Amino acid sequence: MKKGQAAIEFMFTYGWAILALVLVTSLLLSTSFFSPSVIVGEECNFGNNLPCRALLVSDGTTAVLSVQMFNSFPYKVSLNSFSVLPSTYERRLDLMPSDSRTLPLNMSSGSNQTFTATFPSTLVAGSAERFFGNLTYSICASELGEQCSTHSNLISGRITSKVVSP
Repeated sequence: MKKGQAAIEFMFTYGWAILALVLVTSLLLSTSFFSPSVIVGEECNFGNNLPCRALLVSDGTTAVLSVQMFNSFPYKVSLNSFSVLPSTYERRLDLMPSDSRTLPLNMSSGSNQTFTATFPSTLVAGSAERFFGNLTYSICASELGEQCSTHSNLISGRITSKVVSP
């Protein structure tokens, strides 16, 4: 009689623990706690001298990536090209200044500029998207006079952004 009672008590004790574990796991899964958009943090990283912020807006058919770039160099720079490759899109995107100017674009020290790119996409709000990018720039230091250097510098970076709806 004691062996049977011990077995039943064992099953009930561990049964309640397993039931509690299943309930907690199903609650976390139903609230999207384990979705990539919660786990993945947002970032925009093209080095310390060109910090940036990114915003990705999608309506389900078209997405717009906006990147605000800051010039933290102690001198003016000329941004020659800025392109990114999204992880869910097959071709490279060229980002252009949002104020209808063209590249190359001179940015004085301490200034900022917003760049945008529009591309077809089925991204949904709340998901996360990663971009890998290249930015080329030339130095326009006062030692060069009014001219910018003919040598281009390349910075590779990445952008991770959560998708928001318009």
